[in-house]
Amino acid sequence: MDVRARLTPIDVVFIGVAIFILGNLAPPVYTVLSNNAGEMSTGAAYVWQLIFPGMIVTILVVIYVTGVSGA
Repeated sequence: MDVRARLTPIDVVFIGVAIFILGNLAPPVYTVLSNNAGEMSTGAAYVWQLIFPGMIVTILVVIYVTGVSGA
């Protein structure tokens, strides 16, 4: 019985589209952030700057968990 975890082609397409969308949304969001950075506190600016990298790391973690555990 073969119960290995696998990434299916649908998973690969879904993940690729998600990364593509995040990559295209990041520049406008960072432009708006830089225009309004003077009005934000330092902590809030750091949190907003970490949103897209955090989303990419989350997607990579989901890929790993899917590939290892077959979730």
